[in-house]
Amino acid sequence: MPVTPAPAETQKTEKAKKAVSKWPDFDTDPKALAFLAALQQLPSAASDSQADRQAQIDAIAKLLRNFQHPANTTAFITLQEQGAILQRTLAKLGNDSPLHTPLMAVWVGTSNLQFQMSKWMQDVMLSDGTPPESNEW
Repeated sequence: MPVTPAPAETQKTEKAKKAVSKWPDFDTDPKALAFLAALQQLPSAASDSQADRQAQIDAIAKLLRNFQHPANTTAFITLQEQGAILQRTLAKLGNDSPLHTPLMAVWVGTSNLQFQMSKWMQDVMLSDGTPPESNEW
């Protein structure tokens, strides 16, 4: 006789499926595919020097911020959307891709910015309106 999951377990499973399916499948998401195509058209780092690698990272970050799909519509407005497309692209390309390291650098920077913004907003909301700089004096 098959064992049926308890209602609480079923709800957890359904919530997990909804969380996973928040973003469309990469291969059927035209915005993700267009971003990947644009990403692959960027020039690779000219050499292994730090300056050339940083230039490639900067180009990817600029593409992420300015990417439009459909035309004249910014594709990834929020930091959450930017982080999500970077994570999905990293998962699609895999660790062996030459784009993995620069994409990871952009993702870390985006995640850090999102964290700093959240922390700043929390600090503002929890403060009495006095800037922290005033308290230090």
